[in-house]
Amino acid sequence: MKLTFLGTGEACDPTRPNTSLLLETDSDFHLLDCGFTVPHAFFGHCLDPEQLKTLWISHFHGDHFFGVPLLLLRLWEMGRKGPLQIISGVAADEKIWAALELAYPNFRERLQFPVCFTQLKPGEKFRYRHLDYMLAATVHSQPSFALKIEKGNKSFYYSGDGRATTEAEELMQGCDLIVHEAFTLEDRMETHGSIASCLSLQKKSRCPKMALVHLSRQTRQEQGPLAKILSEKQRIYLADDGEQLIL
Repeated sequence: MKLTFLGTGEACDPTRPNTSLLLETDSDFHLLDCGFTVPHAFFGHCLDPEQLKTLWISHFHGDHFFGVPLLLLRLWEMGRKGPLQIISGVAADEKIWAALELAYPNFRERLQFPVCFTQLKPGEKFRYRHLDYMLAATVHSQPSFALKIEKGNKSFYYSGDGRATTEAEELMQGCDLIVHEAFTLEDRMETHGSIASCLSLQKKSRCPKMALVHLSRQTRQEQGPLAKILSEKQRIYLADDGEQLIL
């Protein structure tokens, strides 16, 4: 499995695209979150309209799903015919179709490929295209879910937004990689993770590598404290836009 960080920024960061991951397995692509800036980054990596098989949406804040109308439009423009599977922890169809209608009125009826929706619940396992999907709720300002994807003996965890719950901590156990949001340096917000909480999570999970994303603009400016913390921890680091990892 190859993982590309299409973006590592938060909603309003003018220098970094919204946090989004692109997972490549064999010839399939799987997109994790699709905010305002994501479609342009995605199509910089994908020129085949059939290659994207699944879209995961962690929660329905704009920087995680407002790019979906443009994604669908461009796939249609490129002549896609095969189904697109959208997976989330809550019912997604009404929100996706409402966003598409606002962005491009009456366009839904012109789509020439099926858009399928799967609502996955905590404790369930969903298998699609040789991947196993599992989720756990996180603590955020609206329903939000962390995701674990397994293929064979490899797995990784993506937090989406929100502080980890006990169930989320259990889900990340044994993963080869954890990608976690760390909005603040210390625990100052009930609905977001922090560098400090991620250090604790990495130690508990014993994961060999943790990549931090979705730092606030203010947190990124705290270069001194950031550098000191991360220099002491070899298994935790700041992910960068465009970075690729092989799992």
